[in-house]
Amino acid sequence: MARVLIQRGHCSRRSGATGTSGEQKQVTRIAELAAPWLEQHGHTPIVLGADEPLPSGDMFIALHCDGSVNAKAGGASVGYRNDEKSKRAAQAWKAAYQRRGWPFGFRADNYTKALSQYYGTGWAAKKGIPLAFIVEFGFLTNAKESAWLRSEAGETAAARSLVDVVGDVLGHPNSELHNGSHSEVDMLKRKDAGANVGKWQHRLNQTGYTPPLKVDGDFGEDTEKAVRWFQRRFGLDETGTIDLTTAVQLQAMAHGMAQHQ
Repeated sequence: MARVLIQRGHCSRRSGATGTSGEQKQVTRIAELAAPWLEQHGHTPIVLGADEPLPSGDMFIALHCDGSVNAKAGGASVGYRNDEKSKRAAQAWKAAYQRRGWPFGFRADNYTKALSQYYGTGWAAKKGIPLAFIVEFGFLTNAKESAWLRSEAGETAAARSLVDVVGDVLGHPNSELHNGSHSEVDMLKRKDAGANVGKWQHRLNQTGYTPPLKVDGDFGEDTEKAVRWFQRRFGLDETGTIDLTTAVQLQAMAHGMAQHQ
């Protein structure tokens, strides 16, 4: 069971940084949808306003929607402090959000030094919360993205993506789908072999790699090409190895594809 802190961006503020028009209402709606689903999966969600003190927890997620004077600006994004664990969790959320139906792509990640005290990530660090990141669900000032985000399908996808990332990173106690951590992967690379390699070959095939890999447990040239293809597809470092960041996204995508087949 995980304690998941969900901070509703800008909420409870009436002056100062109050966010993009409609942002507070939108992120509140998403948080209200996600919280009971997290409870069903065995977690303890704690929904907070923007300036409320943080209790202890296992994961902190700040919910936001973007805005710009440029009506064509668009794309979802993530922000995180400069730590690898939070980066991995943020990347896993991007995979979950896309899997749930987000159709408009992503902007570059935000991992500037400002995030050390930005939108609660600094507070989370001081509380010893090991995973803290920010999600921007998309631009409310972009007509197409706004229409999607305000729809029932968009709100559901956004909320489900939060539930998914908790399961993908921390596991869901009440779910057979997410049955633990990704400790089965330290790093798999060229010339490795065994049943574990075969599992990831199968998952690469599930995500649409063609021609499908032969699931033979041999991490050879073809498997490395498939891994690089997947990493390019989701904006990961193109290493050709299955590290934890790649594994999190690959397992999330493979599970999602399997559910829809």
